[in-house]
Amino acid sequence: NGEVLRIFSRASIPVIILDTDIAPMPEEDRFDFVGVDNFEIGQFAGRHVIAHGARKIVFVSRTKINDNVQRRLDGLLSAISMNRGAKLAGKYLSLDEKLLSEKWGRALPDAIVCASDFVAVHVLKILRKIGKRCPQDVLVTGVNDVDLATLVSPTLTTVHQPCEEIARAALETLLWRIENPADATRRILLTTNLVVRESTTR
Repeated sequence: NGEVLRIFSRASIPVIILDTDIAPMPEEDRFDFVGVDNFEIGQFAGRHVIAHGARKIVFVSRTKINDNVQRRLDGLLSAISMNRGAKLAGKYLSLDEKLLSEKWGRALPDAIVCASDFVAVHVLKILRKIGKRCPQDVLVTGVNDVDLATLVSPTLTTVHQPCEEIARAALETLLWRIENPADATRRILLTTNLVVRESTTR
């Protein structure tokens, strides 16, 4: 990705980075960025489950941690650090159904904070297979607020990403950059919000 961006840069073609920043990049090759604060996303989820009584919290991601997922985990850890008695009881970087079923069958956490709604839906499936109830036995949260979040049962508590606003801000920034090629780069972070649904409502 970095090399592709350098090609555009050498050709003086404006580029707006969406969602995940490219790093490391030389300062002279910085690009305008539009996205959300993933640290804040992790804090939202952490504070919410802790406020609902969770003390043993685990984090689950689909694959190895990229920058966005790491920031969400960092935000969760920040929320945990500010609440005496709460702890990160596990970190899982895959959706290994056998592993998670064995782990949670022996010792179920109070809450499972997922890196995305996709991960959360799979977590709900695993919990159902091992006979655990959500939210009665464990709270589950996701990120993104995709349509699937309202189609599963229980419906999913998640952090909403304002996709239309991100797209609008990206287009406006691109048009501005075309008119102002020499100006300093912009880093625009849009506000997210927690959407509380059945998966954390006891």
